[in-house]
Amino acid sequence: MNIMMPVMSAVFCFSLPAGMGLYWVAGAVVRCIQQVAINKYLDKEDIDEMIAKNAEKMKKKNEKKGSNPSLLEKYANMSTKALEEGSQNSAPGLSIKDRAKLGNSSSKNIDISDITESSKNYKPGGIAEKANLVRKYNENSK
Repeated sequence: MNIMMPVMSAVFCFSLPAGMGLYWVAGAVVRCIQQVAINKYLDKEDIDEMIAKNAEKMKKKNEKKGSNPSLLEKYANMSTKALEEGSQNSAPGLSIKDRAKLGNSSSKNIDISDITESSKNYKPGGIAEKANLVRKYNENSK
């Protein structure tokens, strides 16, 4: 790579129009200058301190949004297959999302009739059904 790529680039520069070679050379010079500037800046900065600052920013942003990172991590690692198998017998005919809602209902007062009632009047998976589920959730969580 260190030998053949420069030779190949030189052949391309001589065989293609001059604008292409000029473009490549100018781009390489700009990238070199950028890399030197970035390296000088990062040599002055403490990486661990920068990571701690960014973690604090993310924490404040999550608090402002009202999201819980541990809950998001739990949902990211959740197996939907296990979820479907675990609650299939307790609530037949419901979608996986509705079963998940029932699975998490131990801390909230959501019952199966609320979910089925909100789902039966709207097209499954439609935005109206989802809006109705959100409305029901908000009513129950007040």
